[in-house]
Amino acid sequence: MPIHNGDSRSSVPSLPEAEAQMVIWVNDQFELGKNSFGDERVVVMRRTDRERPNALVVLIHGLAGSGYGTWHHIPRKILTSNLVNADVAVADYPSAWRQLRKKPALPVLIDLLCDQLQTLDYKSIVLVGHSMGGLLAGATVRQWQQTLSPPLPVETIAGLIFVASPRAGSKWPVPTKERRVLGIHSPLQTLNDRFFSSHVDATIERSGSGPLKVPCFAVTADNDMWVDPFSSGLGITDAQRQTLPGTHTSVMRTDSFWSWMDRRLADLLQVHKTPTHPEPGWNELTTQFRGDPRHGVWEDVYRRVLEQYTEQSLIPLRDVPGTADGVGLRMRVVASDSALQGSGTAAVGRDTEDHAANRIRALGVATFGSEEAAHHAVTTAVGTGEKRWVTQVASISELESEMTNWLSRVAINSSLETRHRTARRRDLSDNEESFR
Repeated sequence: MPIHNGDSRSSVPSLPEAEAQMVIWVNDQFELGKNSFGDERVVVMRRTDRERPNALVVLIHGLAGSGYGTWHHIPRKILTSNLVNADVAVADYPSAWRQLRKKPALPVLIDLLCDQLQTLDYKSIVLVGHSMGGLLAGATVRQWQQTLSPPLPVETIAGLIFVASPRAGSKWPVPTKERRVLGIHSPLQTLNDRFFSSHVDATIERSGSGPLKVPCFAVTADNDMWVDPFSSGLGITDAQRQTLPGTHTSVMRTDSFWSWMDRRLADLLQVHKTPTHPEPGWNELTTQFRGDPRHGVWEDVYRRVLEQYTEQSLIPLRDVPGTADGVGLRMRVVASDSALQGSGTAAVGRDTEDHAANRIRALGVATFGSEEAAHHAVTTAVGTGEKRWVTQVASISELESEMTNWLSRVAINSSLETRHRTARRRDLSDNEESFR
């Protein structure tokens, strides 16, 4: 992906080359202009009055917006902030009527944005999305995490700020093809919500744990006719939501918005740079595998996941024998034919008994195969309970992904003693004024 420095634009590709990539333009300008962007361009503006920042704030506009038209003075304010030392990236992409003559489509843009952020040399990145841009920001984090092999923490993402973003959709019809994204409970919103609710700890309290600690803030405009408060604040705690004066598009141009956002950026970057380390008294996560002896490859996958997860994270993992008590996580894979015959579900029943008796603290069960009746039988056997997870997989790669997700869920659960890491954070809830 091209990264151009300086003022010369001779090397910037034009369509159709630019349709397949997102060009990064790096310079020292403080002001955006209507001519700051070319085709599918991201402008990175560097702060020059301080030591080179390790942080980057990425601004993503919404439907029918533009990098210049949406954000105006915000990049300059960030670059001159006394609270935040960060460079600024402003994304510009075609939407609404601009999409009629320019490409790529939104799913491609998510892939491109995800790819490009991984090429930038910053330790902390905050994504700020207005309206549909918030959906793209959330999808970028989801895509980034899911493209790693195995899926592991998105360590560079310091946080997200959603500005009037329809995270549960908009009740008003959108007359362009983006209605497939902005309609109520669209597929993109559903994927984002499922990912964040299952895998992300979005709070910013003094302490928290987990491989996906991505604090999120949300702004609701008090005169927004397009996005209601429920949709804009979906999944975000009340303490991290703020209602500000303005309409859907004007809220970002108020002094109150900048004052609030300046403090939130400082909070996110302060939290992210705080060193993390294992909690005192914390030792390791113990795991067990149970499967069908006919399918030895499943256990091979289990051991490969443990090895990869240990190498790429802070948490030490240890496989323990079946007689051990107090096991952190047991993973069970049930073949579809075993489930239908009853032997597989009987084994799952013994697992749930061990879980209920606290001999194992978390249980992950996968039905291997595509038979719905088999998976229904396994799901019934697992029952309901905290820290019990059941899924259906049809391939080895899916099984590997689910096993990694189980490890992540155990690590992110603050009620377990075997936690991935504990981040020491300032308790923002002590100071209500900081949210006003």
